[in-house]
Amino acid sequence: SPESGAEWRPTAEGDGRTSGYHLSGLYSPLGWLSWEEVSYRFLKATADPSKLRVWVNTSLGQTWEEPGSNTIETTALLMRIEEYKAEVPMGAVILTCGVDVQDDRLEWKVIGWGVDEESWCIAAAAIQGDPAQSSVWIELSEVLAREWEHESGRKMKIEATAVDTGGHRTEYAYQFCQAHFNRRVFAVRGGNITGVPLVTKPSRSNSYKIPLWSLCTDTGKGTVYARLAIDRPPPGLSAPGYMHLPSWVDKEYADQMTSEKSLRKYDRKKGSVRVWTQIKGRRNEQLDLEVYAMA
Repeated sequence: SPESGAEWRPTAEGDGRTSGYHLSGLYSPLGWLSWEEVSYRFLKATADPSKLRVWVNTSLGQTWEEPGSNTIETTALLMRIEEYKAEVPMGAVILTCGVDVQDDRLEWKVIGWGVDEESWCIAAAAIQGDPAQSSVWIELSEVLAREWEHESGRKMKIEATAVDTGGHRTEYAYQFCQAHFNRRVFAVRGGNITGVPLVTKPSRSNSYKIPLWSLCTDTGKGTVYARLAIDRPPPGLSAPGYMHLPSWVDKEYADQMTSEKSLRKYDRKKGSVRVWTQIKGRRNEQLDLEVYAMA
């Protein structure tokens, strides 16, 4: 108000014309939505979790966290680490890589894939330096070109790589993907879409006219969390979707893999939708890299 000097300021990008507000119904002016009505709706909803979720979304204007869903404890993740007999264990037959571009480094991770998408984390590291400098991309090119020793004794190479182009040093990421496209280095970016496969058809609406895949990160993260909840298979047996972790995995890695949680938010057009929120104090690069390598 003019008297207090306070004003409403937008915190999200829009179309420049439409105003949107996110406010609890408890702030409704007299004659609109009474606290008596809010309380009545709450009492009717308490017996049904789906109705209670709608009440939290619409009456309180808050996101809804499903009890016990899509949350993995760091300690549970550390309990699944194991000693590999070689760089690439016997069950892994294809290698892929995910690359995350930050302002001061490139993060990369190599995943080995087996039957029914059982997977093995092979290696993960950071290449320090501003991605605007060619030296960091040269080092990444060397990582993608190297050979990895399989438990059978044969040598393996990375079959495909997904490089995140959304947000940090986009032009340099495009240039690298364009130059290495024949080595199956693909440009990707995370999207806010939901309810579709992780990977759909690419577009070429970028300055370099290269294929760009918009990933459904909601699907990707949901898949990762579901697979992290799969029980460890008995020795010598496989488990569809199970994610193996090597002995070098530490608490920081585990914290990053479990750095987000899913909430339910009400959307006027789509109804109740799942959104992912980062847990305060945790980085999420390893979770993102897992999704890129899966893509």
